[in-house]
Amino acid sequence: MQEFLELTRKLGRAAAILDMVEVKHCHALKLTTNQKHSFILYNSARLENLLNTFNDKVRENYYPELVPPTEINLGLLTEKSEWELLKHLLILPDIIEKSLSEMTNGQIALHALYKYLVAFVNTFSAYYSRKKILIENRPHLIATIHAKIYLLKAIQRALNLVLEIFDIEPVLFM
Repeated sequence: MQEFLELTRKLGRAAAILDMVEVKHCHALKLTTNQKHSFILYNSARLENLLNTFNDKVRENYYPELVPPTEINLGLLTEKSEWELLKHLLILPDIIEKSLSEMTNGQIALHALYKYLVAFVNTFSAYYSRKKILIENRPHLIATIHAKIYLLKAIQRALNLVLEIFDIEPVLFM
C-alpha cells in the first residue's frame, strides 16, 4: 500500500511539473490530464524493468556478464529505430544547452527540452514495442544482446538526466 501511495505522489508531482515545462514561459499555464506525461514515466518504468530483468538473468547465469563498453560493436545495432535512438542521445547535450542558454535573459526554454523528451520517449516506445531485446541465450546472439543493453542503459541515463533537470524522480514500476 505504501508503494502505491508513493507512486501516486510521484506521478502527481511529475504531471504538475511537466504541465509547467510543456509551455513557453510567456504562455498561460493550463493544468491538464495529459497522457504524454504518464507515458513518459511509464516508459521510464518499462526501461527500468527491462534492465532489471536482464540483470536478474545474468545473476541466474542465463546471460553472461556484460562485456566492457569498449568491446561493444555498435555495428550490431542494425535497426533504423536503434540509430534514431542513438541520434536522440547525440543531440541531447545541444538540446540542454539551447534550453538553458537563455537564462541570462531571464528565459529558460524548458518547453524545447520537454518536446525533445516526448519525441525521445515515443521513439523508444516504438522500438520497444517492435523489437524483443531479451532473446534466447545463443552464443552468436550475445554480442547483439549486449549492444542493445548498452543502448538501453544510455537511454535510461539520458531519460533520467532530463527528468532530473525537471526535478522529477523516475518511477521504478507502474
